[in-house]
Amino acid sequence: SILYKELLEGLWKGEPKKPFSPREFQERLGQLNPLFKKNNASDSKDFACFLIMQLHEELNLLDRTISCNQKIDNCDNIKLDLYDSNIVLKLFIKDFFLKQNSIITQYFYGINQNMFQCQNCKSNNNLPKKIKYNYENFFYIEFPLNEVRKHMMKNIGYMGMNYGMNYQNINQIDVCDCFKYYQSQNEIEGYCEICGLNNAKINMTTNIFSLPNILMIVFNRGKGLQYNIKINFGEILNLTNIVMNCKQNYELQSIVKHLGDNTPSGHFIAYCRSPIPNFHNYWFCYNDETVVQVNDFKSIVDIGVTYILFYQLKE
Repeated sequence: SILYKELLEGLWKGEPKKPFSPREFQERLGQLNPLFKKNNASDSKDFACFLIMQLHEELNLLDRTISCNQKIDNCDNIKLDLYDSNIVLKLFIKDFFLKQNSIITQYFYGINQNMFQCQNCKSNNNLPKKIKYNYENFFYIEFPLNEVRKHMMKNIGYMGMNYGMNYQNINQIDVCDCFKYYQSQNEIEGYCEICGLNNAKINMTTNIFSLPNILMIVFNRGKGLQYNIKINFGEILNLTNIVMNCKQNYELQSIVKHLGDNTPSGHFIAYCRSPIPNFHNYWFCYNDETVVQVNDFKSIVDIGVTYILFYQLKE
């Protein structure tokens, strides 16, 4: 965290129009993780995740001298009932914030709500229609674009198929479609405590229960045709009708783009909104030692391959 502080100071207090080399910062990261040693080709998502988690570990305010499990066991004498969403959520939040408490968790972490319902129990009138809950945290959301395309094709239905369409014909995806896929229902197999089936078919639905202040979105493109999928996104992201408990819009702050094909020979660049109030609507392209102002936001959407988006909750 000290080196990161010095990096920010070097960037903001350095000489105007003179490139700042983060050599010391890079060398230290290389010592912590060989993926980021000098001259190693590394993925920008891996770098962002490693840096965020490293900062969290160093800034975590957890009192490590006290057992978290002991704290939870003595907390309010709550009896765990996996079919009571309020109890499961309450215990999850208590457990999580006893173990993880940093500025990173405050700004980057959200909560997913997973719901499980046995199809056999649901169709049997003699069995209770219960839903099991669990909660999990995340500090970024990753969308597998190939699966998003399949989900979109499923929603198009037979009309699209009659016109000779298939999911590989879909070469443009809106970021909101990714969130709809993320919260769609899937079928899994597992044991049901209610009806006793070992290989019961269970409907699993993931809902985003709580979004973070800073939302990091990663587009997993894999290989082949999906690498050329265009992501449609705007400076404002409205998820109020898609995500529960989301009552405010998000404003785009930065974008990671990939130039070149899907081989390691490609190159990452970043587009960032100015954090200075009087220049808030100004965008800049950061390409190694070159920084250029961008006047047309549409050109940012169209250039290269969109890989990571960073949105911040709009005040």
